[in-house]
Amino acid sequence: MNADIYLVESFLDMMVAERAATPNTIDSYRRDLLAFLQFCHKEQTSIIAIEADKLRRYFTKQSKQKMASSTSSRHLSALRQFYHFLLSENHIQVDPTIAVEHQRKQRPLPHALSEDDINLLLSTAHSDESIAGLRFSTLLEILYATGLRVTELLSLTHSMIRIGADGQIVPFLVVEGKGRKERLVPLHDKAIVMLKKYLSLRDATPTNPYLFPIDPNRGAKPTKQKKQSKGHMTRQRFGQLLKDLALRANVDPDRVSPHVIRHSFASHLLHHGADLRTIQTLLGHSSITTTQIYTHIVDQQLRDYVLSCHPLAN
Repeated sequence: MNADIYLVESFLDMMVAERAATPNTIDSYRRDLLAFLQFCHKEQTSIIAIEADKLRRYFTKQSKQKMASSTSSRHLSALRQFYHFLLSENHIQVDPTIAVEHQRKQRPLPHALSEDDINLLLSTAHSDESIAGLRFSTLLEILYATGLRVTELLSLTHSMIRIGADGQIVPFLVVEGKGRKERLVPLHDKAIVMLKKYLSLRDATPTNPYLFPIDPNRGAKPTKQKKQSKGHMTRQRFGQLLKDLALRANVDPDRVSPHVIRHSFASHLLHHGADLRTIQTLLGHSSITTTQIYTHIVDQQLRDYVLSCHPLAN
């Protein structure tokens, strides 16, 4: 058991050192591999000695537990990379994952809010003029203006905002995405106005490097000296704030999440004539195939429009 754990940790160390894997990726891989290690232990075998039929049984068990196909695919991907590592390090002679068929991931259509719903959420958020309210409305404006992943949004730092020679904010954010790849994301004027207003309430030299710290009153101009937290707002907290906002705006909170607003950004751009390659770049997708799913949203919207408005459809 200890030998297996050592191999898992060696693999994860390699992922960090050689592939620049993010902490979230490492956490996911560690969970998947330790769950598999427990299975091996129950089967009275080791990670190195496990046979292909037992490996197939592991994934059959997952299927019977009604595990989502996306989760099962992630498990298989983690195991394949792990066993490829073991093979390259001469710990094994044969990769047992070769005998396991890839379960094709069924990609559901992303849900998108209407432009009216988005505008309602934004106007409701702007009604709160407290420091916490301004921080949240700025987050929301930037999210809908850029379509950033929630982790990209919340981990924005002051260094990602560039100031031009004229002292004005350059209308681009420098974002670090998946695989630590940087990309430029444009900001429209309204988002810049909100960002400037928010920054005006923060220290000129805040000790917290993040734009959106855990405590909105920390990093803002304090009346007393306080020890500042170094962290940023969590995904869970931002998600809950969105749900609360949806309730205040009379929008179904079950339909509102950071991911849904990212989808809405992409669908609305496509609806207004943006091409897929542009949207792919803005979203930070490595493959155009991932972006093409948004065409199905627009197709469905057009179909719904025809069915509701055409005189012969009723």
